Amino acid sequence: MIETIRAKGLYMRARQVFGCAAIVALSAFVAIGALSPRPALAEASLLERIQERAKLRGEILELLKSNDPEMVLAAFEEAVAGEDPELRLSAFEVAFSSKDPRLRKAALRHFLDGRAELRMEVVLPDRPDKAQQLLFDSYHGYRFETLKIDPKSDILTFDQRANKDWSGQLVEDGFDLTLSTRTSTYGWLNCVMNMRIADPKQLTGQFDCTITGQELMQKTGDITRGVVSVVIRMS
Repeated sequence: MIETIRAKGLYMRARQVFGCAAIVALSAFVAIGALSPRPALAEASLLERIQERAKLRGEILELLKSNDPEMVLAAFEEAVAGEDPELRLSAFEVAFSSKDPRLRKAALRHFLDGRAELRMEVVLPDRPDKAQQLLFDSYHGYRFETLKIDPKSDILTFDQRANKDWSGQLVEDGFDLTLSTRTSTYGWLNCVMNMRIADPKQLTGQFDCTITGQELMQKTGDITRGVVSVVIRMS
């Protein structure tokens, strides 16, 4: 676990900010996490192990609260790379609530990269026009599949078959997507969707589409633009 720490100064900074105890805790956390549970482990020993994990989890979370941005980023990378689901969840909550743009972006990158699917929820206003209703009917519940992020360019890609008309880019507080798709022989949608981190549990944004083509114009009553709100749950 420790060997994956990306900030090489983690040990030095942890020693300066938190003292030797935090370093020992990190090392012990790695050692314990690497062990495989023994079939014949006594109940008392198991309880002790659980208590120790909880204690060491707390040490990592304390590192996430450091005033040193590099320390926090390093601690976050360790937490999400580990096999402790509770610690991982806590690390994401801290990161998505942070005011540090690098930490928020790092968290979003980990959340999106390699994800099997991501569901798009379209939110209609109280009195939607026909263009907004068209977007809701077409894209509410739409799923992005096989998400990947290029580590150098932050370009976001999806399954080439399921989401072939979409392209995207990871940004500081979220991601921006574009869609250009032919819906029929006489129908085109050209859209931009901007999603931003709203809180630790969701991204919110807008889906803004230009509508062209005789077939689509009949459905929208000649309205050429539709704008709807979008929510993506981070779960």
